[in-house]
Amino acid sequence: MRRLFLPFRALTHPIDTAESADVPGGTLTVRSGPEGAVHSGGPWPVKFTVLLTGQILVPPVPVAGAASGYLVYTKRDLHYTIHYRGIPRPISIRFTNEEGNILEEHEIPPAPHHSQGSKVCGVWRKLPKVYRRLLQKDKLIFVLATAEHPEGIVGGRVLKHNAINT
Repeated sequence: MRRLFLPFRALTHPIDTAESADVPGGTLTVRSGPEGAVHSGGPWPVKFTVLLTGQILVPPVPVAGAASGYLVYTKRDLHYTIHYRGIPRPISIRFTNEEGNILEEHEIPPAPHHSQGSKVCGVWRKLPKVYRRLLQKDKLIFVLATAEHPEGIVGGRVLKHNAINT
């Protein structure tokens, strides 16, 4: 199993910060704000973002592509949409903790309409409370795996998106 080391970078700017990755055909940018709470209920969903690159994996995966994601936590479910460029079609997605332990894995079945796609969507249903706490503390990691890189080709830390939630 590939272990992840993702040092938490304190977000010091009160408004928001951005992470970017150069990929073929442009740049992917993900904006994030200071750490906030994940609420188990409430009238509106809590939104998150993630920037996935090969550089955060240990050992780093030399890949020209990257991915960006948008996640929405509603009640007990975590919905995700990931857009990728410059990497082969993923065969699975994984949620891990900072130590690289797999918490949840979703396989992506091959489908004819996915052959030219660049987007992956899904839902982690009934997210356990212990993992909601990881999400709240910006300690949940999202990893895309491909047939050529079954341990993961790109990964990134899921961060609360305060610009969306305020």
